[in-house]
Amino acid sequence: MRIGIIAEGTTDQAVLENILKGLGYDESDIIPIRPDLSMDETDKQFYNVDTFGGWEYVKKDCIERTKLDEFFLIADNQSIIIQVDTLEINQTQLLIQKPQKPNNPNYVQELKEYAQRLRQSVIDIINEWLQNHYQEKLLYAICIEEMESWILTIYTKKDTQTSANPKETLKYVLKGKLSVGDKRCYKEISKPFRKRKKLLLYSQLNDSLQAFIDSLS
Repeated sequence: MRIGIIAEGTTDQAVLENILKGLGYDESDIIPIRPDLSMDETDKQFYNVDTFGGWEYVKKDCIERTKLDEFFLIADNQSIIIQVDTLEINQTQLLIQKPQKPNNPNYVQELKEYAQRLRQSVIDIINEWLQNHYQEKLLYAICIEEMESWILTIYTKKDTQTSANPKETLKYVLKGKLSVGDKRCYKEISKPFRKRKKLLLYSQLNDSLQAFIDSLS
C-alpha cells in the first residue's frame, strides 16, 4: 500500500517518513506530495508555491484537490497523510482559546482538553477545505503547537503534548544541533522513530502523536 504525504514543510515530511518506517512502511511506498521534492533548484525559484512550507499551502492543495485526485488515480495509492501544525493556524483562525495558567488549579487538565479539541477543530477545517472528499482515505497528522513537540518525546522522555514553544525547547535540548528548515537534520534527529518499540513508547508521551499512530494501525 502506497501512502502520500501533504505536509507544511520538508522537515515535517522527514519526521513522518521516519514514523512510517517505524510502523513497517517501505521507503518506496512513501510518496511526498507537498512540498514537491522533484523540482530542481532552478524550478524552485519560479514555483515556490510548491516548495515553501506553511499551513496555507496545505489549504491550497486541499481546496484545489488536484494533487489528491492525481494521487488516487493510481491503483496502489491508498491513503494520504495531511500534516498541519496548530500554532499558526490557531493564531490566524482563532479556533480554540488556550487556558490561562495563573491562579488556575485546573490548568493541566484544561490544557489537555484544549489540545484534544484543537486537534479535532483542525481536522474539521481540513475536511471543510476538501468539502468532505476522500475522508475515508485521509490520515491526519495534527501536531499540537509544532512538529518539534513530537520529536521532543525522544529527548526529554516527558509528556510533550502541551509543551510551550517546542521548537525553542528542542533547540535548547539539542544544544545547537537543531538546524531549523533542514530536512536532513530533522531526518537524523527523528531517526529513533524508525524503531517500532521505541516509537510506541515515545507516542505515549504525546497524545496527538499517539492519535496519528493509532490511525495507521
